[in-house]
Amino acid sequence: MPLKIFLLYLICSTAGYATSFRQVTLANLIDNSDHIIVAKIIKIDTRNIEVINPYTRLKQKKDQIRLHIKIIEIIQSTQSNNINDILVVGLSVYRNTSVEVMKELHLGSTRIFFLKGHKFQYTFPAYFMKSIAEKENVMIYLNERMFSACIILGC
Repeated sequence: MPLKIFLLYLICSTAGYATSFRQVTLANLIDNSDHIIVAKIIKIDTRNIEVINPYTRLKQKKDQIRLHIKIIEIIQSTQSNNINDILVVGLSVYRNTSVEVMKELHLGSTRIFFLKGHKFQYTFPAYFMKSIAEKENVMIYLNERMFSACIILGC
């Protein structure tokens, strides 16, 4: 009996370390974003710490990984005249990954970013950037949404 309790404790205590995010549709992502931006990731670093081993997984809020992105195109924005050419976007604290892995996966790539607010924060954790191949789907959805609004308003 004590062995069963111990095994149950072991299973339950390790389950909390995995991070899971709810799935978000492209339509939901677009509808909840203030800014939809095509940008190139030009730098990846961390906030407030010195990384001795770049493959160390970062877990603390102070260890937040940051993406420095250079804007190529603004697809949609609530404040398009106030956007700098380069933005810094912090990744979710719960992304249990390393700086080097992020660099290997994303540095130099061009993505579509879905951001919100005047601080340009991610709209949803883990789903705030998409492949540039999704741009056509984003544009189709935005055009359909604008057409629907025009019908309702009688444009």
